Amino acid sequence: MAAEFLVPILDDLKSVNEKVAIAFKIKSGNLTNFAHVETESVQNYLHPALVLFSGRLLGYTGSKLVSLAAVTQLIYLASYVQFQIPDNCVRNFVEEDPRDGAQLPVLVGDYLYGRFFVELCDGGILQFLDPLASIIADMNIGALQRRKHWGFQTTDVALDLFVIEKESAILTEGAAKMAGILAEVSNEVIISLAEIGFNLGMGYGILERNLNPELAVPYFETVSEMLQEFPAGEARDGLECLVNQLKNGVLAIPLRKMGQCEKLKNIPNRLSNDKQNQIYLG
Repeated sequence: MAAEFLVPILDDLKSVNEKVAIAFKIKSGNLTNFAHVETESVQNYLHPALVLFSGRLLGYTGSKLVSLAAVTQLIYLASYVQFQIPDNCVRNFVEEDPRDGAQLPVLVGDYLYGRFFVELCDGGILQFLDPLASIIADMNIGALQRRKHWGFQTTDVALDLFVIEKESAILTEGAAKMAGILAEVSNEVIISLAEIGFNLGMGYGILERNLNPELAVPYFETVSEMLQEFPAGEARDGLECLVNQLKNGVLAIPLRKMGQCEKLKNIPNRLSNDKQNQIYLG
């Protein structure tokens, strides 16, 4: 069952899911045999929905927007896979489950980064290769800082927010900006859309890393305020509903899982089971 606010973009979301599913199919089976990619509902639609709604805010739809949504999701999934790779643990390829090791997930993540290039070519949006390469470089800087300081949480909130900006918000900012570029609107509008993407990524990144949820509220409120600059309609309503459900804890926000290290196994989820309202595409 789809979340009601996704209904206007449901057909395009299904097209995105099909593109991602094709990327995961290989001759020997599926990439999920070689890396943990156990995503939950919101992880499957948040990034594509941002792109699709962003285009619709400006009256733009079409195959290039769908391809951009798929590219954004492939980059997110590549980072998601590599986020889980053990670093401060003993690296041993001979694992009971090879997905818990380092070598195969590294290769799967790199493969997914390569697949986004294929989608850029097939979708006729190769002009976004350079900005996306820059985004991925920034994401890697964030990952290096996170691993340097070890784990989901430090005692330095400023450092946590810096890492979230690099690993999460840079991608959502760029994705929304590129949707605006496809719509061929003014630079002023593109900048506003990029700011919406940035703040959504910051808020979501805070929640999925199990930081104090109050830190996310100002970012979500900024998104809600900036959306009022855009025309009323299904796209604006959809983004407002997404933001409100994230802010109010209606949507279940699964934690990003880091490598199978004892130090991280017992970190509790921010949401209790009775508060989690899982919403699935279907």
